[in-house]
Amino acid sequence: MYVGEYKIFLSWDNYQIPHTPIIAKTSPQSDVSKIEISGNGLSEAKINQESDFVIDGSRAGEMPGMPEIRLTGTRCDIDVRVLQLGHSIYRCSYTPQIPGK
Repeated sequence: MYVGEYKIFLSWDNYQIPHTPIIAKTSPQSDVSKIEISGNGLSEAKINQESDFVIDGSRAGEMPGMPEIRLTGTRCDIDVRVLQLGHSIYRCSYTPQIPGK
C-alpha cells in the first residue's frame, strides 16, 4: 500500500456520479486496501424493503471518524443509515422507494 492521495471514481448506470472523483488520503497508520465490504445490499435490493451491507475496516489500522455513504441514482438519492457494530465495523442500510439500477 502506497501512502499518498488516491482518486476514487464512482458511476451509476454508466454515468459518473456528481462530485466525483473522491480524494482519499492514506497515511502509514491506515491501509484502506484492507477494508472489506460485503452483503447482499451491494448487488440487489427490493423496493420498500430494507437492504444492507457491512463495511469492515477493523484490519485497516486506525480509521478515525465514521464512513460517509451516499447512494446517488439517476432518478433519486437514497438515504443510507450507518450503525457502528464494533471497532471500525459498520452496518449500512437503505430502503429504495423506486426502481433503478
